Amino acid sequence: SLKRSPAVFAPAAMTSLAIAEPSGVENGVVGSAPRGVAGGMPVAEDGRVHFGRDKPIPLFVMRRVYPDYPEQERMAELEATVVVRYIIGTDGWIKELNILQHAKQQAFDDATIKALREWRFKPLVLEGRAIEVVHELTVFYQLVYR
Repeated sequence: SLKRSPAVFAPAAMTSLAIAEPSGVENGVVGSAPRGVAGGMPVAEDGRVHFGRDKPIPLFVMRRVYPDYPEQERMAELEATVVVRYIIGTDGWIKELNILQHAKQQAFDDATIKALREWRFKPLVLEGRAIEVVHELTVFYQLVYR
């Protein structure tokens, strides 16, 4: 017989992120070798740096809160996927947050928004000024039985 364990939550983009102080050179190319050649950070026409969905972002995480699994949905054994697009402001806080793919149950969306509003990053600085970062993240709510 299977034993129930508490729900396990692991957002897709976070499962492989190493939380460490970034290395390299100031204004270096994101994703290149440490101490690589300076320059090359792609700033979009909107003045922001955009990273692809679920790709690791090269920012030091100062605070990350994981969403709580909504209790009613856990008891009903419901699972969900929520996709969000967020903008990290020049102060390191998430300044804008939009849901691109809603869960069927509003509680999953609410839990995701509540948690991400608590996130804080060390701002991205290019050529001496802070730059906003745009990222999309898939959040999976899955029950795991052991």
